[in-house]
Amino acid sequence: AVLWSAIVGWPLLRIVTRKYRVAGEMPSRASRMASWMAWICSLSFVVWFGLCLIPMKDPQEIVYGVPPLLAELLRITPALVALTAGLLGCTILAWGGRYWSLLGRLHYTCVLLSSIGLLWFLFHWNLLPVQA
Repeated sequence: AVLWSAIVGWPLLRIVTRKYRVAGEMPSRASRMASWMAWICSLSFVVWFGLCLIPMKDPQEIVYGVPPLLAELLRITPALVALTAGLLGCTILAWGGRYWSLLGRLHYTCVLLSSIGLLWFLFHWNLLPVQA
């Protein structure tokens, strides 16, 4: 739900606030970049999990091995880790640079925590290619 709020809510908020913005008041380049990072990370997780559900619709397919689509999706999980690491860096910058309001920064942090939670879920179920 938090990732969906970032995917849908932030573009809508951008459209609404653009109308009421004071002349000459533009968000900084860094804050726009941080917003894009969170949006791309959220969209990536939602699309990835949605695509993972496709092979699961037929229970027999997963019983006899890893379906080809799922095998390909597991290969891109390191990209999800990289996006979450970038999101962590942007969160630190957002709090240090005081981007947005307090509520905006808290929402951004919730997006980060949701991404970390999903990575933990993938790690717990051995879906992240981690070498020991």
